[in-house]
Amino acid sequence: PNAAPPRRARALWWMGEWPGAAAACRVALELAPDDAGTRLRLAGALRQLGDLTGAVAQCRLAVEADPKKANAHVSLGVFLGELGDRGAATAALRAALGAVAPEAEAYCNIATAMEEQRDLDGALAGYRAALREDPTHGPAGERLASLMERPRRQ
Repeated sequence: PNAAPPRRARALWWMGEWPGAAAACRVALELAPDDAGTRLRLAGALRQLGDLTGAVAQCRLAVEADPKKANAHVSLGVFLGELGDRGAATAALRAALGAVAPEAEAYCNIATAMEEQRDLDGALAGYRAALREDPTHGPAGERLASLMERPRRQ
């Protein structure tokens, strides 16, 4: 029975039923408040419903619950950027580089979000971290090469 609320929340989230997904996530979180994945689904549903402040709050709780979960850090940075707080977005994404479990895909995702926030130095560091973990990681190599070819503004 305890597995039912998270499954329902996940199913509604994947179907794009945002109000139902948010409600189901809240029920699931009553049973397991430290479930970072459910918190991230709630954050995504809240974002879709136009509640960016609530989405950011859920991302922060997901980061607290599982500091090594890359998606929690990336979502926090992206949502802060969408709120217009580029400084906080950049800080969240840069903190993620030092917090997540070392994995090329995680570093690449963080770097991509940094690039979207126009934190090019942070993006370079992220792509390089991805390539240190997996020198054959194609997307990180391609994005790094593309970024290094861009003219820099002084």
